[in-house]
Amino acid sequence: MTDLLGKTINGYQLIEVIHQGQNTVYKGFQPSANRYVAVKTLRQSLASDPGFAQEFNQDMQRVARLEHPNILPVFDFGQLDDVLYIVTRYVEGGTLQDRLPPAFSGQQAQAMMRSLAGAVDYLHGQRVVHGNLKPSNILIDEQGQPLLADLGFSQGVDVSGQENVYLSPEQAQGAFADERTDVYALGILLYEMAIGQPPARGGAPSPRSVRPDLPVEVEQVILKATAQNPDQRYQTAGELSRALDMALASSVQAAPQPVPAPVPAAATAQSQPGQSRSWIFILAAGLVFLCILALVLGGVFAYSQSGTQDDPGFFLLPVFLAPGATPTTEQPDTEPTPEVIPTVVITVVPPTQEPIVVTATPEEQPIPEPTEEPAPPNPEPTEEPAG
Repeated sequence: MTDLLGKTINGYQLIEVIHQGQNTVYKGFQPSANRYVAVKTLRQSLASDPGFAQEFNQDMQRVARLEHPNILPVFDFGQLDDVLYIVTRYVEGGTLQDRLPPAFSGQQAQAMMRSLAGAVDYLHGQRVVHGNLKPSNILIDEQGQPLLADLGFSQGVDVSGQENVYLSPEQAQGAFADERTDVYALGILLYEMAIGQPPARGGAPSPRSVRPDLPVEVEQVILKATAQNPDQRYQTAGELSRALDMALASSVQAAPQPVPAPVPAAATAQSQPGQSRSWIFILAAGLVFLCILALVLGGVFAYSQSGTQDDPGFFLLPVFLAPGATPTTEQPDTEPTPEVIPTVVITVVPPTQEPIVVTATPEEQPIPEPTEEPAPPNPEPTEEPAG
């Protein structure tokens, strides 16, 4: 009821109406903690029922002790005159209902189901059945994480409305609702995330009849979770979540893989590893041969131009001297000794061919014959005439 707007309930100032339905939710401010909170007030007729008021207090004591990252925490609860109220964390991210449609991707639905299933299993472990799971009762926080809110049985919510497609068949018949009731609601929620809209009241039809591209494995998970007979459903929310994980993994593996384009024959021939290595080896051997030949000729030229060991050309000399030759720094008085020209032999052995022998021999220089200078003729003795 909006007539409480602007009033204070046990220290909580009601400053804005967030939601108006069977119950009213206000944005409140708590001065003692300097924070905003959400304050839900139940319809006034419930407070006049002593039996319900006692059940409300017992249930809320149990709910206030719940601690799970995907369950909206309850800070406070109580009764003021004819008003029953619940104080919870204030969340500005809206609800899951605000994000549907469009349909979720497989990864988004998987992440959402893991978080919700973990929270529902935690509730069941604490002997609490939610009983009113639907997108409008799932808040989304600032980090995009879902938060279960409005545990229906303890908050006086009538879940038997005809518009509630998340109501399980046993709830609609007035039978006892257990953990599998929440599993059914999660199955309907999974249908809505996969298709983008909820099914008609009475169960989920074949999802692939609405969305043909939906993987068969995912459809089977939805149909089992929303079975009319509770015994044929998944028995826990965690079992439903794990089945969805396996279905998505199987659908990814079964997806057709792209066929690679054919490679031209010329490109295939050039990519033969043996031939590539042979060409590389031959090219490398040719480069080595040219380098050695350049060093030989350069050394010979440097040696022929150097006169002493102090000349830089001498440093190449020891590499290219013939065996037994000794460098000298003195110029001989006799005829010059002919130069000895080395022969360089390079052997290139490719991995799959016979050795290739390359012989580099500089042109032989003719050795000059020693030339004998003719001896000067002896002068004939001259006889002096006798006196």
